[in-house]
Amino acid sequence: MVDATLLTGMWIIAVLQLGLEAGIVLYAYRLTRLTGSFRAWTMIILAFVLTTASSIFGVFLLLVNPDLIASLVQSIRETFKSECFHVLTRESTVLY
Repeated sequence: MVDATLLTGMWIIAVLQLGLEAGIVLYAYRLTRLTGSFRAWTMIILAFVLTTASSIFGVFLLLVNPDLIASLVQSIRETFKSECFHVLTRESTVLY
C-alpha cells in the first residue's frame, strides 16, 4: 500500500493546483472584462478552463477509485528502479 505521507502530499499538491487554476481562470476573466473581449483572450480563458476541468476530472477519478494512486506510485517506483539499475550498470561498464 502507499505511504500516508505520500498520499497526503499528493492531495495537498492537487488541491493547491486546483486553487491556482481557478484563480487563473477568475483573473483571466476579469482581465477580459477590463480590456475587452479579444479572440486571443477568449482562447486563453478557454485553455485555462479546459486545464482546470481536466484537473477536476483527475481528482474526481482519484476520489472514486483510490487504488489508482497506488498503481500510479507503483508504476513510477518500478520505472525509477529499472532506470537507476540501467544507469548504474552502464556506468560500471564504462568504469571498467
